[in-house]
Amino acid sequence: MKKRYRFIGAILAVVVLCSFTIGGFDSVIKLSKDKKQKKQLEEFRKGGIEQKWTRTFKKADLLIAVKKYDGAKYQFGGISKNGMDCSGLIYAAMQDIGVKVPHQSLELARFGSIVASKKKLKAGDLVFFKGDKRIINHVGVMISNSEFVHMSSSKGYSTSNIYTDYYWPERFLFGTR
Repeated sequence: MKKRYRFIGAILAVVVLCSFTIGGFDSVIKLSKDKKQKKQLEEFRKGGIEQKWTRTFKKADLLIAVKKYDGAKYQFGGISKNGMDCSGLIYAAMQDIGVKVPHQSLELARFGSIVASKKKLKAGDLVFFKGDKRIINHVGVMISNSEFVHMSSSKGYSTSNIYTDYYWPERFLFGTR
């Protein structure tokens, strides 16, 4: 009888452990407090997530490529140092290292493994932010465990802190790597 209870106890422990280790996109949905946002995230998932990059690349190469655009001005739809938007920065930097990606934040978010927690982000991870109307309307690249670079419509190429800067902590959705 003791063996049976140990076996049942072990099974329960595994079930409890698994329930606390929901990962990836399920965690993103679970962490969302807004019903409309949860619905938008489910719709986003239907379009495909965690797709493979067109080729493998080193995060260090991406960081070097992104930093090359320091000083760029903001221009909606732009993809050059003369003017670019947030997804244009990622698009141009990825092109520089030979990786083909779409030029839209929403579509960029479909590539790579989902990182649901800000605490697990690393340099070279892409970070995605929600907007007021669209589920994903901004993207940047982590350059440390707390800072990311992106294109600000008011400042151009910018560095922000994902934890402390005014706008970003509450708008963070997830990262990808």
